[in-house]
Amino acid sequence: WRPLKQEDRANYDWMHEMLYEVVVHSEAYARAEWRGAAPWAPPSSATLPPGGSATYGLRMILARDVESVGEALLAAGVPVATPLPAATLHADMTDARLHLSTPKGLEVVGSPRSDPPGCLEAAPLSGGTAAAHALRLRPVAVGRCRLTLRYRWGPAADRRGELLQFVHYNLLEPAAALLQRHGDFASTVGWLPGNGSDPWHRGPGYMGTDADADGGRGGALLYDPRVFMAGAPAG
Repeated sequence: WRPLKQEDRANYDWMHEMLYEVVVHSEAYARAEWRGAAPWAPPSSATLPPGGSATYGLRMILARDVESVGEALLAAGVPVATPLPAATLHADMTDARLHLSTPKGLEVVGSPRSDPPGCLEAAPLSGGTAAAHALRLRPVAVGRCRLTLRYRWGPAADRRGELLQFVHYNLLEPAAALLQRHGDFASTVGWLPGNGSDPWHRGPGYMGTDADADGGRGGALLYDPRVFMAGAPAG
């Protein structure tokens, strides 16, 4: 998918969370508009010969409610991967897990592949069943990490072929180091002293931050239409 930035003529106010489009092949964007960024998924492309054509399908699966999404996916033959405690992990976490639920007849093939190579170690936990598996995860690097899982339909299944599933993780430095760095930043760049110069008397206190303030060195965010960003008058 890609965000539609001012392309749909929508009225974007500060509460709008944008609109997006599904992109089947993204290599053209990766070479041009996205060349300064690293997409989560590998860009792909397709070349059509003169007079050629291509057909793509998108299957929509309806669930009763949010809590039933996993159940609906399994009923449609789609495996469900649940990262625990979340898809963001700290480097010092030792008991992170990935729970895999598979529809009847679908088997996990081999071990997950991580990209960049070695960014996340995954080892199977004992006690799994034919329909449920668990992997113990150990973060190795810091940054984005993608796990690729392979599945194959077994002999008893009414379908054939393989499936690929991608699980994206954001790997952070150890929690204590990240908290310390955040505290250092908040108490220097985002700190508003109580020197009486603020007309709304918001200081002393922690504020949101403005990266462009003080000639690009950053500073407390004092003026913004989003009151939750710039604070509210005490009285």
